Amino acid sequence: MKSNIRVIIIGILFWCLLPLPNKGEECAEAMKKIKVACIGDSITFGARLEDSNRFSYPAQLQVLLGDNYRVENFGIGGCTLIRKGTPNVWTQIVKIAESNPDIVIICLGTNDTCGGTRACWDHKNDFPDDYRDLIDTLRTISSKPVIYLCAPSPMVIETSGLDSTRIADLKERQPRLKELIAIIKGDFYREKYQLYRPKYTDVK
Repeated sequence: MKSNIRVIIIGILFWCLLPLPNKGEECAEAMKKIKVACIGDSITFGARLEDSNRFSYPAQLQVLLGDNYRVENFGIGGCTLIRKGTPNVWTQIVKIAESNPDIVIICLGTNDTCGGTRACWDHKNDFPDDYRDLIDTLRTISSKPVIYLCAPSPMVIETSGLDSTRIADLKERQPRLKELIAIIKGDFYREKYQLYRPKYTDVK
């Protein structure tokens, strides 16, 4: 059995060393890391964490997936999905495309619930079509990535360090976020986009 395994390994190495047309590219392709682009806001970036480079969800995903993957964090604090928000994901499209991802994970929507001076919620009706446009735009990337949609995580009012004004703002935005999650879980799921369904008790 061991001798057979040696023969197989030697055969593979010999094939990789042969001067065949495009053979080198094929060998390199076989060893290429699978690239994952995580698109999102401060939650994706890892805000409020002691070390976002270690504890953000993309960093943890890298650990879970292992050395055959390369996970890149495109999270930006305050990022919205709607084009009329500032900052928004649309300013990152070129950078994301240049990374040539094999997989794209989208987790956006939290900041689209903002009111006040940001007035993102005034444009809530743009959310579904802007989301579809984002997916269609990402599908034009030359690497033809598989795209996963993640419903944004619920707002945790009990987070330490929040003052009364911040807590009041989050409470006002909670039902708005549920409304956007319902759109993602409903419309996009029916349209057969790949979707991770969170099992949060407060999201029905």
